[in-house]
Amino acid sequence: DCKRLFLNVYAGTLAESDKFKEWLVQLQDALDETRVVIEILETHVHELSFEKLTALHQLFPTVEWAQDDFGIGESDLLRFMGWMPKWVKFDGSLLTKFLENHSGGDLLAQLGEWVSQHGAQVIVEGVETAEQAERLREKGFRFGQGYFWGVPESMDEVESEQHR
Repeated sequence: DCKRLFLNVYAGTLAESDKFKEWLVQLQDALDETRVVIEILETHVHELSFEKLTALHQLFPTVEWAQDDFGIGESDLLRFMGWMPKWVKFDGSLLTKFLENHSGGDLLAQLGEWVSQHGAQVIVEGVETAEQAERLREKGFRFGQGYFWGVPESMDEVESEQHR
């Protein structure tokens, strides 16, 4: 599998498609062998129509799309069904809340299974401890994000890794 760079983008930025297209072409050229994943933030989603997102999918078939902060955003289920992203990032507050009690982990797993059955990969955000990571593995989750695995890298670190 390839390396991926996940980038958070406001829906309104995507709605300004000409500027976004120009920027994305430059980014893809600079990141030769790295797949770009655009995470659409959960706020102000009304600024991006399903039609405009579909047009962006067609213009940039190599870009993967992600729905960010699933579980705390505006109309999450409707956005998911309309956008059909490749990735869905469960907000860290879901992890915290669901792991507080035994049955909550089952509900989180069922939600993850439902998303997967609709063709998306699930990433659980906010994984801070080995115990959380293990519980997620036990519930069948393959991907997680959080300080348990490391802190964000600076652009200088990313560039130096690419030149190795």
